[in-house]
Amino acid sequence: MQNLKVFLIVLIVILMCVATWFVYTADYRYTGDIASLQQAIDDQLASAELHHSWRHSLNVEILELLETEQGIVTFVRHRTRDQSFGFVLFDRGPNRRYQQTSWTIDDVIPYSSFVLVDPFVLSRWTEGGFWTGEQILIAGFNVEEIYKFGVRFTPNVNGVVQDEYGEWQRLFIGEAVFPVERGQFLIKKSREELFELAGIDEPEEPEDWRHPVSVWAYDIASLYNRAGEDITAHFELPIPRRGSGGGGIGRLPPTAQVLFILLVGAILTRLVIKPPVRSRSLQKQQSQELEPEADKIKALDSL
Repeated sequence: MQNLKVFLIVLIVILMCVATWFVYTADYRYTGDIASLQQAIDDQLASAELHHSWRHSLNVEILELLETEQGIVTFVRHRTRDQSFGFVLFDRGPNRRYQQTSWTIDDVIPYSSFVLVDPFVLSRWTEGGFWTGEQILIAGFNVEEIYKFGVRFTPNVNGVVQDEYGEWQRLFIGEAVFPVERGQFLIKKSREELFELAGIDEPEEPEDWRHPVSVWAYDIASLYNRAGEDITAHFELPIPRRGSGGGGIGRLPPTAQVLFILLVGAILTRLVIKPPVRSRSLQKQQSQELEPEADKIKALDSL
């Protein structure tokens, strides 16, 4: 009987391990290369989980990828909409594979060559609502002719202020300049490094959550030639810029599924180790009923 219990417990543990493995491989089943992550995007695009209004936005191809602490972020270009670019994020699972979690896409970036600066993709928001991200994504597209680029900072999220005549003017308060090493790239820089290169003091978080931090990275970097001339305007296209959008994939976290498996396994193990009270009572009652019969047999044997 004891051997049977041990066998059943080992079997339960094995089944729990197999079930946990299937949970993770079902959600985190893509490797960290471009081909596999592109397949993840295409599979998600074809799945029923994706909201209908988001399907067109996610028809993208991966240009570059970058591994981060949270997982992998990819720089993507829309397949059918001209000048539409953005980022798709992938979360890393315990099995070192990935699943798509969120994305953000700019409808139109009106430059044929550009360096896109996005402080939000790797950011986190506090309960107060202001940005506290420590890493800023920088993506370059078609910048083979560019010698260096500059990440510019503005005093507010819109990058514009009113002058003494009431006119709105774009204002930059600092710039961190970097060389262009490849015609297409995706990198990240720490906010601390960018502030130091731009000569900007780290701003304090505001006491009032309704007023965001006072220094923001402008989303289009300035482009320079070898002579140090700003040539950003040379690549501007005669089309208006449109806004960006994004979303996340809502799924039951694998952790919850694994906890459910562990709970079921614990219940089954408990039943094996110590059967229900009712069963034990029934066994005791049956043994008591058999005792008189056993006494009769002993009495006959003694005659």
